[in-house]
Amino acid sequence: MIAYNELKFSNLLLLDQLKRWKRAGLLDAAMLSAIAIQKSETYKHTNIFLRIGVFILTMILSWSITGIAFLFFDLDSEIVIGVAMIFFGLLFGAALEFFIRKKSAFCSGVDDALLYFSATGIIVGIAIVFQLYKTNSPELYHSILICLALMPAAIRYVDRFLALLSYIAVFCVFFFGIPHWFGMNIAKLVLPFFTMALSISFYMLFARWQKRFELRFYKHCLMWLSYAALFSFYAGGNYYVVRELSTSYLDRKSTRL
Repeated sequence: MIAYNELKFSNLLLLDQLKRWKRAGLLDAAMLSAIAIQKSETYKHTNIFLRIGVFILTMILSWSITGIAFLFFDLDSEIVIGVAMIFFGLLFGAALEFFIRKKSAFCSGVDDALLYFSATGIIVGIAIVFQLYKTNSPELYHSILICLALMPAAIRYVDRFLALLSYIAVFCVFFFGIPHWFGMNIAKLVLPFFTMALSISFYMLFARWQKRFELRFYKHCLMWLSYAALFSFYAGGNYYVVRELSTSYLDRKSTRL
């Protein structure tokens, strides 16, 4: 399911836990060193500043390669541009798989940049090819597309940021979909309560999943999602937030229709 080596990932999680026990005084340095030698086949944490620098550099190179390729080809229609974006999204997705499998890239900046660039290219390309921006409810269809594209990516690459964006996209689907499906009056009435009910349901689900051993690789993703669920619950219950967001969007939607 995940793209990373499960043995190396498991050893990394184990060593991180042991280091926390050492800081708490529950484990001595000699024992930690002995276990670290036995679990030497593991991923390494990348320095945060190095990771940011490599991420920026990889993004610049990715955009440069894409831009140069676009200059060499005659992209004279929206459909061709969309297909080209999908192609480069898949191409950089293949590069991502190569760096993970052959170079053992793990949160190094390279895999992060390739993942985000690939996801962006595929999403933008599909939106252009199917001309979602010309539909009667572009916000809804774009939200559905983002949700369907980012969820599998977040699961495969255990990415917290994509998991958070997927969560936001799910709520956007309902926020834009309820007025589209049931009308404006019903949407204004049920959106706050629906948001709170969905948020608390997600929070309980994420809290339960964090305790499951088979989902140990997604611990940090689920933690971020739990925080997001609490925030969306608060936003759903906050009268001002719901009133301002729903009124501004729904009134604009009524004017458009």
